[in-house]
Amino acid sequence: MLILNLPEGSLGVAFSPAAAVDLAQQLHTLKHSWQNSPPPPRPELNFVYSDNVYFELFCNPNVWPSPFAAQVLVTVRHPQVQVSTQIGLPQLLEDVASYQQ
Repeated sequence: MLILNLPEGSLGVAFSPAAAVDLAQQLHTLKHSWQNSPPPPRPELNFVYSDNVYFELFCNPNVWPSPFAAQVLVTVRHPQVQVSTQIGLPQLLEDVASYQQ
């Protein structure tokens, strides 16, 4: 289970190891977009995983001055519940790395 450590709690999502590899690659590409590309527009992150639950991550890097300030919108949806919140990009990178260990 992927555990996201949010500012006011945590959120656990059933997640596959293969999806974690894909997500980690996309997050690192996003993080490095501040260094490797000219000023905006930078490509947005829109990651969707749907197995038992719908799990979406979205980040528009063009509104954040650096990867350390960037926030990622998290949406988890199941037929009976939907949760939307934000997590900092550095924390999300750390949580995905912890899941992969």
